[in-house]
Amino acid sequence: MKHADSFPKLQFVSSNHRLLALIYTAILLLLFCAPLNAEEGFVVNIQHPPLESFSGTFLSIYDLVPQSIYTCSDDAVVVLSLASFTDGSETFGITICSIVKLDSNGNLLWMQYFPFTDIPNYIYQNIDWITGLGIDQNDAVSFIVGTSSSDGPRYLVSVDSNGDINSMPLDMGDLEIYELSEGLSTSSGEFIAIGRVQQGWAPYHKPLAYFRISPDAQVLVSSFIYPDPTMTQNVKVYDAVIEAEGTVLISCKINPDHYELLRLTMDGVLIERMQLDNCGDYPLLYRSPGSDFTIATYTERVPSSQDRIAHIAWVAEDDITYHTVLEPAFQQGQSMISIDNDVYIVSFLNSISETCLNRYNYTDVYELAWSWNDPNIWLHVTTDQHIHRLLSSTQSGCIHVAGYRGYNLAVAKVLPTGQVPVEDDIAVPPLQKISVYPNPMKEHVKLKIDCASPAEGSAKLEVYNIKGQLVRGLESSQSGEYIWDGYDNKGRSCPTGIYLIRDSKGIYKQTKVIKIK
Repeated sequence: MKHADSFPKLQFVSSNHRLLALIYTAILLLLFCAPLNAEEGFVVNIQHPPLESFSGTFLSIYDLVPQSIYTCSDDAVVVLSLASFTDGSETFGITICSIVKLDSNGNLLWMQYFPFTDIPNYIYQNIDWITGLGIDQNDAVSFIVGTSSSDGPRYLVSVDSNGDINSMPLDMGDLEIYELSEGLSTSSGEFIAIGRVQQGWAPYHKPLAYFRISPDAQVLVSSFIYPDPTMTQNVKVYDAVIEAEGTVLISCKINPDHYELLRLTMDGVLIERMQLDNCGDYPLLYRSPGSDFTIATYTERVPSSQDRIAHIAWVAEDDITYHTVLEPAFQQGQSMISIDNDVYIVSFLNSISETCLNRYNYTDVYELAWSWNDPNIWLHVTTDQHIHRLLSSTQSGCIHVAGYRGYNLAVAKVLPTGQVPVEDDIAVPPLQKISVYPNPMKEHVKLKIDCASPAEGSAKLEVYNIKGQLVRGLESSQSGEYIWDGYDNKGRSCPTGIYLIRDSKGIYKQTKVIKIK
């Protein structure tokens, strides 16, 4: 009986313990887990070092234009850019594709160029355009590069997550392709490329061109949509998406009086032509994964004025729904993505001639939530034939945006609130740095950690190549100095290029060494 009487009491005490344990666990989660999961934004500038030409001279970058940006599964980011270099004489210049990958905190993982070969030195071949095709589940980015001439080379290129490049010649016949303006990846692993080609010399012989391409660079489908007879100017292709039904939606101008949306089958057969109400500028298109409609954004010109009215439409299979935009802040959209129904647009600010990133939140109408811009970053203006895909989103709803600062690539990660950390507002201890001399190096380089005491400078330094692979481990002398002779851990001479110097514990700010011999 006594045991039976005590049983309810024991049960009561045990329940209290469990309740207290749950409360303590919740407090710990709030104290520790939230900061760990907090997202941090960044703004970084990536310098492109001098390149050695086939003649042995060094070429400096003089122009860089971001073309496409992609977010990887781990929130790393890959940017494709047209990079132009010159020897300074104005008689020799080249334009190639720069491929840069940053980790989720904005640190450079690797930088690659295409096309090039390292035998005997850097030998480059000029390209005119880059068409980004997409990123797959393995974080491999695919794109097409080419020239505008009919006999110029074109390549289907894939870069895997480690920066290894695989390229295949793309035979598109003797067409004179001015530019493949837009590229898409299909669920089957094939690619779609859309642009404008030359057929004959008359203006109306410049049709819109549609290509479906296999992963092994075979053109499976090519079809052409000719402009209306009254169209005496160039056909213009602006944007494209694959719809939920498997059709392809293209924004373009093939009539001189209005902009249109074309709906095609995967085989390039024209199904439908649609006009957008009050569309006075090229429409930007985006379809969120799993969505039943495509979002189209564009502006309407106000007669006898520099002002524009913003419009956002939902384009479904059998209907277009138009939505009001409150407080439009953009004059002309440059690049656009959507998350759920909210819209992010790179555009000009109305009041000043700077580009910005705008977020429009959707309830019953679209209302401007915030505008973000950095005066040190220019988000490239869309050319007349090409919408640069400057935006991508992370899993947590942050936005990666690509631009340039001077001749450097600039990449920002903007939080959903429209902010990135301001350096003065972040309480972090200054990172000690690793000094390098001489840089660029020829036969060897001397390294030293700038620190308060010799004990702090006794860490082991490591040399990594631009792909993030360990090349050499270095030990310090009694004076705290490190020397790298340009050889790897196996005694092999390392090739010309950029190398990253880090300490083994990740305490100090990494630095770069340029090896030129």
